[in-house]
Amino acid sequence: MINNISNYFKTKEKLYMNKLFSFFKHSIFPKKESPFLKVDAFHTIGFLPTMALEQQIVTQNISAVSAWCSVCNDARTMTISTAFVDAIKNGGFINWREDAICQVCHFNARTRATVDLVNLLFSKKKIQSAYITEAVTPLFFRLKEKINGLVGSEYLGGDKVGGQLYACQGQLIRHEDVTRLSFSDNELDLLLSFDVLEHVSDYKLALTEIYRTLKQGGHALLTTPINPRLKSTVTRAYVDSVDLQVKHLLEPVYHGDPINNSGILCFHDFGIDIVDILYLIGFSKVDVFIAQSKNRYYLGDFHIFLYLTK
Repeated sequence: MINNISNYFKTKEKLYMNKLFSFFKHSIFPKKESPFLKVDAFHTIGFLPTMALEQQIVTQNISAVSAWCSVCNDARTMTISTAFVDAIKNGGFINWREDAICQVCHFNARTRATVDLVNLLFSKKKIQSAYITEAVTPLFFRLKEKINGLVGSEYLGGDKVGGQLYACQGQLIRHEDVTRLSFSDNELDLLLSFDVLEHVSDYKLALTEIYRTLKQGGHALLTTPINPRLKSTVTRAYVDSVDLQVKHLLEPVYHGDPINNSGILCFHDFGIDIVDILYLIGFSKVDVFIAQSKNRYYLGDFHIFLYLTK
């Protein structure tokens, strides 16, 4: 009788410990965690659940963290870059989007979140025609595995013809100018563009082209650095319509470019008015997704995706 009671409690204890282990495992790296907050307007964004973690990183000398990687579909070590650490030390702008780099797939927080959201939005949709405004990046090749027939391109210069292939970086790459796409009206089910619009002088024309090429009911998923505390978009530079030269209104800022090692000029700092602009162009719905996750290290409030429906 005593042995039976003892075995009973040992069994209960074992079950309890297994459940406790499972709880902690999924609390640290929960595969089913929803890492996105969906809103239809920026003013509805509430408290950011990652703020305490951000503060911890800023105040401590942290060079690597453990996080769930949506690309590897596993727990990985994410490194914090020296640029990130320098920004913290010098009190500069901390770019949460471009850091927390997976040591295995080498995707940063922005590109990991992009793969995450594409999985969420399009894994069950039937897509026959899809286009993305990049063709040489690891993100392109990853998304091409997920979206059948995904067509990619790069901007190769104003003298190139849209839709044609040109030799670049040892391969043939399709050229497209997002302000005059070679696709027909109502051709695409899906258009993807990540961190491109800020480098386009006439971004409204680019958005109009995106609208034109989408089928009725088609979707576009876009990112561009958006400051949720900036009410109106700031133009940093523009191309003069007379002499076609770049005119700077603010100190030039350049971002990394997979085609040009010198970087690419940033023409705009986008504010929350981008949503109103998209509706004026004609989109029937504009959803805003904010990537926020302590477990995936999607930190800060600049992880903003625009999900457009024609």
